[in-house]
Amino acid sequence: EMKAIFDSASSTIQMPIELFDLYFEALIVSIDKNVKEQYVAGQGVYVSCKAKFPSLFFMFDSTWLEVLPENYVRDISAEQDESQCLMLLEQGEAPFRIMGVPLYLDYYVVHDDDKDRIGFVAQKDS
Repeated sequence: EMKAIFDSASSTIQMPIELFDLYFEALIVSIDKNVKEQYVAGQGVYVSCKAKFPSLFFMFDSTWLEVLPENYVRDISAEQDESQCLMLLEQGEAPFRIMGVPLYLDYYVVHDDDKDRIGFVAQKDS
């Protein structure tokens, strides 16, 4: 069982070293075997915007949460012409996942500190 921290101040989804390489390799193969990518520590993964990216799914307890491609792949080209994109996934230093902003974007999220729990409800259009 892998622990996770939900961090609305983190701009990426971070995974431990031992999980990141396997996850990322499977993701790239599912997109396109010819995708040229470049991982830059502390920033994410630079990829072609033209690729067809899948939704990402993460299970917490018995609930699957979906991260849509438009929430984890960003056009970072100066002209916003899709000449360069950044995948907001990165290798973390911690032995747990850090679930940042890409996970939060399609959900209403309630942090209940008194009962030490967090709740996710899909937004109307997600």
